[in-house]
Amino acid sequence: MTQPEVSVIIPTFDRPDQLRRALEGTLRHHDGVAIEIVVVDDGSADAAGVATAVSAVSGSGAVPVAMVRQTNQGPSAARNAGAAAASGAVVLFLDDDCVPDPGCIGIHRDLQAAAAKVGEVLAVLGHARWDPDLPVTPLMHIAMRGAQFDYDGIADPNNVPFSRFYTACASVPRDHFLAMGGFDTTLPRYAAGEDTE
Repeated sequence: MTQPEVSVIIPTFDRPDQLRRALEGTLRHHDGVAIEIVVVDDGSADAAGVATAVSAVSGSGAVPVAMVRQTNQGPSAARNAGAAAASGAVVLFLDDDCVPDPGCIGIHRDLQAAAAKVGEVLAVLGHARWDPDLPVTPLMHIAMRGAQFDYDGIADPNNVPFSRFYTACASVPRDHFLAMGGFDTTLPRYAAGEDTE
């Protein structure tokens, strides 16, 4: 088996349909980058549904897909468990309702490799968009322009404030992530700014 260049970490909780779509999109759009996928089931009540979604895509064998299970501890602990189980030099955190665009994973790999070559450590932020097939509610519109996914508020794409580190699609070098202790697991169990912290 080829050593993965990028480990795609997908935490999930009771959303097997969204997870399957994210997995299928990741397999479709990894564009030849050597990846592995680590799904972390954060104590889903529908563990069978999550397992079915994972097995539906792992049968091809083209990309290793592993599943880690844990009791429900929240997204921080799930992402940490995924990074600990990963073997790639770069971890790319992807939400279970996100599908990477073609070229996305390659861009993360290339930027991380260029930074590593000159001894820099980068956190690379991908741009998440609402699925055009989903109706946009007023609350979703506010979120895209407010505290969540405020890409328009980034003045310098080479110097992004920590408050914009959204883990819907973000990569970091795995060894640095593990050395800093990962995400703070004392924050609330539900996604609540634990990534920007």
